[in-house]
Amino acid sequence: MFYLFSMASIIIGLLLDLIIGDPEGWPHVVRLIGAFIEYLDEKIRVMMGTTPRERKLGGILCWVLVMFVTIGLSSGILYVCWKISPHLYLVVASIICFEVLSVKALKQGSLAVMERIDAGNLPAARNLLSMIVGRDTYELDEKHVIMATVETVAENTCDGCVAPLFYLMIFGPVGGLAYKAVNTMDSMLGYKDEKYIDFGFFAAKADDVANFIPARLSAVLMIVSAFFLKLDWQGAVEIFKRDRFKSESVNAGQTESVCAGALGIQLLGDATYKGVLHKRPLIGYGIRECDSDDIDKTNDMMYLTVILTVILVIIWRVVCAKLFHLI
Repeated sequence: MFYLFSMASIIIGLLLDLIIGDPEGWPHVVRLIGAFIEYLDEKIRVMMGTTPRERKLGGILCWVLVMFVTIGLSSGILYVCWKISPHLYLVVASIICFEVLSVKALKQGSLAVMERIDAGNLPAARNLLSMIVGRDTYELDEKHVIMATVETVAENTCDGCVAPLFYLMIFGPVGGLAYKAVNTMDSMLGYKDEKYIDFGFFAAKADDVANFIPARLSAVLMIVSAFFLKLDWQGAVEIFKRDRFKSESVNAGQTESVCAGALGIQLLGDATYKGVLHKRPLIGYGIRECDSDDIDKTNDMMYLTVILTVILVIIWRVVCAKLFHLI
C-alpha cells in the first residue's frame, strides 16, 4: 500500500509540474531550503575561523546540517501524514515531488528568452536570461544569448528533471527533496570566487557525486530523444564521445555535448561570472550558426527525455515491487 502511494505521488507530482510549473509567489519548499542555507552560511562563517581548512570544515558542517534537517523533517512529516491517513500522505508527498521538479519552469524561462529574441528585443532577452543562468549576460550578443539558453536547458535537463526523478525513483519523495538540497547548496555555495572557494568546496563536490549517474543517464536518453525527434542523433553520439569532458563540470558537459551534436551547433566558449572571465573551449562542430529555433528544439529533447525517464521510473518501481513483494 505505502509503495503504491509513494509511486503515485511521483506521477502526480510530475503532472502538477507539467500543468502548473512554478507560479510566482507560490510557497516553495526549495526556497525554504535556500533560506536555511543562507542563514547557516552567515552563522557558520562567524563561528568558524578564516583559514582555508577552517572554511572547508565550516562548509562541511553547513552541508551536514542542511541534509540532516531536510531528510529528518521531510521523513518525520511524511511519517505523521501516513499515520493520520494514507490520502494525506499522498497529498503531501505529491506536493514535495511537484516542487523538486522544474520541467515547465525551465521551458517557460527559456521560451521567454526566445520570444524576446524573435521580437528583436535583445536587452529584454539578456535580462530574462540572467534569471535562469549564473553567468553575466549584459554584454552578450544575440548568438551568445541563444547559446547560453540552449546550454542551460541542456544542463538542467539533468539537474531539474532527470536527476530529481532518478532519486524519487530510488528513494521516494524524501530522496528527491534530499537531492534538491544538494543541488541548491551547490547553486548557492559552489562558486570558485574568494568567498566560496573553500566554504563551498564540499557542496560542489557532493553535487558532482550526486549528478554523476543522472547526468550520464540524461545524455543517453537525450540521444534517444534526438533519434525520435529526427535530429542528428549520430552527431550527438559523436560529439558526446569527443567533447563531454571539455566542460568545467564533470557532469554538465554530458548533456551539453549531446545537445550540440544533435543540433549541429557549437556551445560553451568563454563566459564571464561576476565580472571574472572564465576561458572555456567550444564543443560541437558548428555545422551552422545557432538560431532561436534551437531553444525550441532543445526543449523538445528535454520533454521527451523526461517522458523516457518516467517510463524507466515506472519499470523500476514495478520490478522492485515484484521482487520484494512491496504491493
